[in-house]
Amino acid sequence: VLDRINSLLEPQGTITVNERGLVNGKPMVVRADSGFRLFLTVDPNYGEVSRAMRNRGIEVFLLQPYWLASELEAGCEEKCFELEDVKRFLVLSGIPCYKVINAMARAHLYFKAEGTNFGLYISFLELSKWVYLYQKLLMNGSDNMQSLLLSMEHVYLSSFGSSAGKDILMHSASLYLKDLDAKVFDTLFESSLSMPGGWPSPLNTPSYLWYPKQAYVKGNCMYVEFLASQFASYCTLTSMPPALVKMHPQILSRKHLLLMLFPASSEQLKAYKVPNLDLGLVEKMLTFAANWAIEQATLDDVDLYVMWFRYHASKFEPYCHFLNCFVSVLEKMIAHPIWSEVIACHEQITVDVRTTPLLSVKVLELKASNEVKKRFLNAIRGVRLLQLSFLQWERECIDALPEPKSEILSIPGKSCYPMWRFHSYILPVFDSLKRLEVRVLDAMLISPCFGFLQQVYANIIDNHISFWKHINSNQSKDMVISWHSLKKETEKLHEQFPEEVNGFM
Repeated sequence: VLDRINSLLEPQGTITVNERGLVNGKPMVVRADSGFRLFLTVDPNYGEVSRAMRNRGIEVFLLQPYWLASELEAGCEEKCFELEDVKRFLVLSGIPCYKVINAMARAHLYFKAEGTNFGLYISFLELSKWVYLYQKLLMNGSDNMQSLLLSMEHVYLSSFGSSAGKDILMHSASLYLKDLDAKVFDTLFESSLSMPGGWPSPLNTPSYLWYPKQAYVKGNCMYVEFLASQFASYCTLTSMPPALVKMHPQILSRKHLLLMLFPASSEQLKAYKVPNLDLGLVEKMLTFAANWAIEQATLDDVDLYVMWFRYHASKFEPYCHFLNCFVSVLEKMIAHPIWSEVIACHEQITVDVRTTPLLSVKVLELKASNEVKKRFLNAIRGVRLLQLSFLQWERECIDALPEPKSEILSIPGKSCYPMWRFHSYILPVFDSLKRLEVRVLDAMLISPCFGFLQQVYANIIDNHISFWKHINSNQSKDMVISWHSLKKETEKLHEQFPEEVNGFM
C-alpha cells in the first residue's frame, strides 16, 4: 500500500486509482494538495518500509536521552536515567503513590532485561497496558495488590509465554512487589496522594496540543503544586479540617480518603499515626521551586504564572499560606521599576522576546551593546534582591506576634523586657529599616555606584532576615550578632541616604 502511494510524494504528485474503474470514461486521478505531508512511524519488530519510500523523506531515529557517555553523571549509570524515564511515564499516567511507582518501574525494567535473553523487546507499550489494566481493575473494585499482580500477569505473560513467563513473573513479584500490600506510603509522600505532574490531573499529550502555553506553565509549576499539596494535607492531619466533601482531592490525606470511602472504619483510623513532616524544610523547598518556576517565565506567559499561583493559593487556603504570600510578592515585583528595566533591556537584546525567559542570563550571549548587557545584568541582580525583600516584608506582616511569656531576654543595647513587649518595641525599628530598604531599591539602578549598593544591600537584607528569624525563635545570642552586623552594614549607606539611616539608627 505504501509503495502504491509513493507517486503522491513527487512534486505535483498524482496517483491513478485503477481499482475504482472508469469515471466518465476516464480513470480516476487523485492529486496531492500543496500542503500534503506523510508521516510514517516504524516498529522494528514488524519489519521496515521499502528503501524507495524511505528515500522520499527525512528519516528521524529517536535515541534515548542518555545515549551519550559524556552525559552520564559520576556514579550514575545508564540504568539510573532509564529508571527515571519509567517513573516519569508512570507519574504522567496517573499512578498516585510513590512506592507503587518505584516498584512498577523496577519490575518493568526487570522484564525488559529478561526479555533480551529471549529475543524480546519490552517497551513502554507493555507498561502502558499494565497501567491501563491496573487502573481498570481498581475502578471495578478489585483489591490493590490483586489488581497489580493480575494486570502484570496478563500483560507480561503474553509476551514471555506461559512456560518461561511464570518463573520470571513470580521472581519479579517477590523481588519488587512483596512489600506493597502492607504499607505503600512513603514518609515524604504520605500526607497527600498527589504526585508532581501526575494525579489528580496528570500532564498528557492532549494538554500540550490543545493548550500548549497553559500546559507549559503547569509543567514548570508542578513541583510547587506537589509541595503545597503535601504541606496543606499534613496541616489537615494536625488540625480540625472542614467537611471533607469541600476539600480539594490534592489536600485529602490517606486518612481522610479512607474516611470518605469507608465511614464505618472511623474507629480503626483513630490509631492512624500522623507522619513526621518538617514544615520548615518544605517551605524552603517551596520557595526554591517557586523561584525556579518564575525564572522560566517569558514576556508572553508571565501573566499566566501569576494566575496559576493565585488559583492554587485560593485552592490550598487556609492550610498553605505560602502561595498567597508568593502571589503578593510576585505582583509587587512586576509593578516595580526594576522589573520594567528587565523587560526594557530584554526587548533590546532578544529578537524572539516572547519565547526567551525574562531572567535568563543566556540572553547575554546574544548580540547587543555592552551598555545594554550591563543594564540587563544589573536589573537581574536587582530582581533577586527585590524578591528577597518583598518576601521578608510579607513575612513580617503575616507572622503572628508571640503570646506573652515570662522569659526575660537581653535586648541589644537596651534593658530586659518580656518577649511580647520586646516585639512591640522592635516593630518600629523594622518599619524604619524597611523605609531604608525601599529607598535603596528605588535608587539602585540609577546610581553610578550600583556594585557598591548591590553588595551592601545584599548584606543588609541577609542580616535583616537573620535578625527577624532569631527574634521569633528566641535565640538571643544569635540575635545580638545579627543586630550588630545589620547596624554595621547600614552605616555604610549614611552618605547616600542620611535621613533613612538616621531614622533606623
